[in-house]
Amino acid sequence: MLLTAIIIVVNYAVADDIKEVQTNPIVVTGSRQPALYSELSRVVTVIESEQIVNSPVKNVEELLEYVASVDIRRRGGPSAQADFSMRGGTQDQTLILLNGIPMNSSQTGHFNGNLPIALGDIERIEILEGSGARVLGTNAFSGGINIITRKKKSSNSANLSITGGEYGFYDLNLSADVSVTESFKSYASVYKQKSDGYMHNTDTDVLNAFSFNTLETEVGSFALQFGANQRNYGANSFYTALFPEQFEDVSSGFAALSYAGNFKSLNLSAQVFANRLYNRFELFRGMNEAPDWYTNHNYHRTGTIGADFKTSYSSNWGISSLGLEIKREDIISNVLGKPMEKPIKVSGTDDDYYTKEEFRNNLSVFAEHSFMAGDFISSGGLMINSNSFFGTHIFGGIDLGYKLSDENSLFLSVNRSGRLPNFTELYYEGGTDKGNPNLKPEHSLSFEIGTKYIKNYINASFSVFHNRGSNLIDWIKLKDTTLWEAQNVTKLNTFGLQTSLTLLPKQILGENCLMKFVTISYNYISSDKDSDVLESTFALDYLRHKLVFSAGLDFGSGFGTDIRFSYQEREGTYYSYEQDAELPYDKVMLAAMRFHYEMYDMVLFLDIDNVFDSKYQDIANIILPGRWLRAGFGYSLN
Repeated sequence: MLLTAIIIVVNYAVADDIKEVQTNPIVVTGSRQPALYSELSRVVTVIESEQIVNSPVKNVEELLEYVASVDIRRRGGPSAQADFSMRGGTQDQTLILLNGIPMNSSQTGHFNGNLPIALGDIERIEILEGSGARVLGTNAFSGGINIITRKKKSSNSANLSITGGEYGFYDLNLSADVSVTESFKSYASVYKQKSDGYMHNTDTDVLNAFSFNTLETEVGSFALQFGANQRNYGANSFYTALFPEQFEDVSSGFAALSYAGNFKSLNLSAQVFANRLYNRFELFRGMNEAPDWYTNHNYHRTGTIGADFKTSYSSNWGISSLGLEIKREDIISNVLGKPMEKPIKVSGTDDDYYTKEEFRNNLSVFAEHSFMAGDFISSGGLMINSNSFFGTHIFGGIDLGYKLSDENSLFLSVNRSGRLPNFTELYYEGGTDKGNPNLKPEHSLSFEIGTKYIKNYINASFSVFHNRGSNLIDWIKLKDTTLWEAQNVTKLNTFGLQTSLTLLPKQILGENCLMKFVTISYNYISSDKDSDVLESTFALDYLRHKLVFSAGLDFGSGFGTDIRFSYQEREGTYYSYEQDAELPYDKVMLAAMRFHYEMYDMVLFLDIDNVFDSKYQDIANIILPGRWLRAGFGYSLN
């Protein structure tokens, strides 16, 4: 609770004579319309570009590993597979967006992080903590992560980054900013990464391509973005430790066209988007030493196509917003869905066919109003969601804030959210597992109260929250059976607190200060489950404690260091096949460092991941990499 005490003291004891340096306010899009972070009555963590560029990490999941509010559960080496969750939820209960486009897979949340971008493509990341259906849309059950990519700079430029390291690791990122005309700007990026793996069958091979293009006209701005992602990786023990020779091939692509126009007090925006994902899962890689009962791999093709329209009007009474979203999700597979009338051959195979299919349509209509009166801020909204599978559900909430001063505010929020079951939960059938096509959506009611202190050189927050989940999807096993079935049987009550403090010493003491920034944050969670069944597997192996420390040092003459530290205590136990026993998760201390030297338009860097060489696992029986050294350089041509 020391950090909480610091925040309370800061609220009332910041010296008035400290030199102030004016900076641009942070504008976040974690709402139906962009808003200043200082005015939001929610906890929103914003990771800015400078923190991203200098971080000793190579991808989004490694970056978010050092954010206290996010639980990253990796299944392998860099860019293999990682699950994103928040506030004790599962990977399916956090919504991932790319420039506001929903990227969650309707097949399984394990693929939500398969994004076609490199770390160097990102301008900032906004993390909305807590239920957010009325703000971000369906499936923002326990929060949302919106990744904002770089936009065209003022001048043409090209960027090259190359890294090499242990275990045969290398990556290459090439990007370019181009002004085609005065009004048409384009950004494009290609990223390649490969690794031999840190242990048997943990190799990775990744290829990304991404482009963001904007056209400014008299009637508004248009943006076209598209990208593709290819990931092949050895999936040692990913889904069961009984078969360590698993392998996964995941290919995905997306495209989105958007429009935004401002007409005095009226704002209009619209977008259409589509994405598709292909997945091949091999229980026995390349059929090597496969038993007779294993006759073919699992093949899936999922797709989403959608459109949304939003309008907002500003008046003396605040900002009123209306909008709608339509979306269709579909899958064809040889495992998931209902039998097809006519099988479709799997492209690139000799005799494998998609034999099952399913689809669902979704319509959301929302309204929101934000109002400021003196020091009082309020934002309330309602979303009506109608799904062809699951009927009509209403989500809504209200966020309230009160400014104690220009820097300090109190806030209170109450929100209701939901999540739709994915196709795996509905239809999967394995030797010991069976999905349920009669599942209902999950629901959550969340409460949060807290305080924020924001000045140009300090950012602090503290809040406590309580989530009440109902109709939660659980895999349960009844007495005297061996079959685990998906059912809506569980209620889950979660209590927690979060607190964070970020200081920018250079803005206090001047440019000669050694410390550029320092952040310390802490999350605590406690959950209890109410279920009437004998045995269930609902994830109660959440992070009870997560403490994060980050700092950036500037030694002058181009030399600098960035440091990340995370301490994690995971609740729950897992069955260890190696020891044939039920074991608790170990406490984990992770650290990463980057030493960098900048000269002219070039930067040289050395990264050390897992500095303490910790032996740990995020998911049962999947050992993660130990200490890993990587070095490289980046070059910018302006």
